[in-house]
Amino acid sequence: MNMKTAIITISDACFCEEREDETGPVIAEMIREMEQTFAERDALYKDRDEALARKFQALKEKEEEFKKTDSDRKESETALKAMEEELKKKEEDLASREERLREERESFDKDKKEWEGKFREEQIHLNLLQAK
Repeated sequence: MNMKTAIITISDACFCEEREDETGPVIAEMIREMEQTFAERDALYKDRDEALARKFQALKEKEEEFKKTDSDRKESETALKAMEEELKKKEEDLASREERLREERESFDKDKKEWEGKFREEQIHLNLLQAK
């Protein structure tokens, strides 16, 4: 299952800018190794409340983008399904036409053999009449 993930590191030391975030990149790598869709990673520093609000707003925007992408995907799947159904109907129609043509060809070949036989009989009969 593919899942979008955002990593937010909340740390007093990072917040006070005493050290860099080391856990976020490690978690991001673990998620990449699990073949998840990686959305975003960041650490929070000063102005925590404002930063949190920005992060949650960014996540909300990404969620909306995902919903739109998912909606577009569903529309594409619906259109593809309709095209597949139309193609299936056309294939069935073609198969039906091919069957009718095959039957007509068989009937034509049968009639041709019958008329060729009659023609040969008439030729023989005519040859006999001319020989007398």
